[in-house]
Amino acid sequence: MRRRIAIFTLAAIAILSGCEEQTGSEAFLPPEIVSSEASVAGRKVVLTCTLSEPRAEKCGFRWWTGGETPSETQCGLTDNSFSLELRNLDKGVSYEWYAFATAGESEIRSQVKTFVLDIPNGPDEDEFWYVTRSGKTVGVREGMFDVPVISNTYNDSLGVISFDGTLTVIGMGAFYLNEDLAEIVIPSGVRELAYSCFRECLNLTKVTICPGLERVGDTAFHNCQTLSTLILPETVKCIDKDAFSHCFSLSSVDLPEELYSLGQSAFLNCTSLREIVIPKTVTSIGYRAFDGDYSLERIVCLAEDPPVGAGQMFKGSDAPIYVPAGSVELYKAAEFWRTYSSRIVSLEEQ
Repeated sequence: MRRRIAIFTLAAIAILSGCEEQTGSEAFLPPEIVSSEASVAGRKVVLTCTLSEPRAEKCGFRWWTGGETPSETQCGLTDNSFSLELRNLDKGVSYEWYAFATAGESEIRSQVKTFVLDIPNGPDEDEFWYVTRSGKTVGVREGMFDVPVISNTYNDSLGVISFDGTLTVIGMGAFYLNEDLAEIVIPSGVRELAYSCFRECLNLTKVTICPGLERVGDTAFHNCQTLSTLILPETVKCIDKDAFSHCFSLSSVDLPEELYSLGQSAFLNCTSLREIVIPKTVTSIGYRAFDGDYSLERIVCLAEDPPVGAGQMFKGSDAPIYVPAGSVELYKAAEFWRTYSSRIVSLEEQ
């Protein structure tokens, strides 16, 4: 009997020991993956994953394209979810990916999914797009922008500067005398282009500004001699002193309908400019605003009350000045406008 009890006791201890071993790290399983999603926005994609419980030794994502070796990034777990933002991947390429979570030697994976990165019409609010003649990145230094720079890359003939937050100001002299810039796209979050930010970018040919900008600062694009395409959003309210002076190749510009101020020499010596339509919202036109624009063939001012003028606004041009039919005499009598009284005619006479 004693022998049987001893054997039974040893067996029980062995069973209990086995149970204790199974509760160790080898038997600890990670939580289940509840969901995994990819959200594509412009040149970036955000991968997210939600777990059934807020516990995992490691978690993250693996992604790849074609036969490439998967890239892996581990992520921090917040509550029961984790996410990853990927930037500057190849456009139009199909990427495969999955989320993973581990505990001990065990790993669970989400279903393998795909995403394709597309390119929208403009950058996100935390990006600045550009094209250079050299096909290389532009130099970035402290103080050029009002938010920190995360990355500056050049892929597929497009440069992208990414920021930690919404870019609202491009700072004073940010790209002054940069002769490599050929094209730029300014994002919608930007409200102001500061003093001389693109001054004398001699090979800059195209500027696209997304809606949101309100002020083009003094000499912002002064002496950008090859600038031929300028796209201004309707949100621009002020074009300051010498903002586009000496842009010799600029042949046309659509002034925004919310514009109220044209500063001194704003378009001075834009010698290729053929026509200018000044919106009815403009209340002041600065000294020599369009002086030296001798190629002008037509000037239109839509305001019924003559904007406050200044000397030599249209010096160097013989173009007729068209104004609302009921305002011809007001313009001819107004200070500084009376200088051009012989050229002021009704819009109905076009």
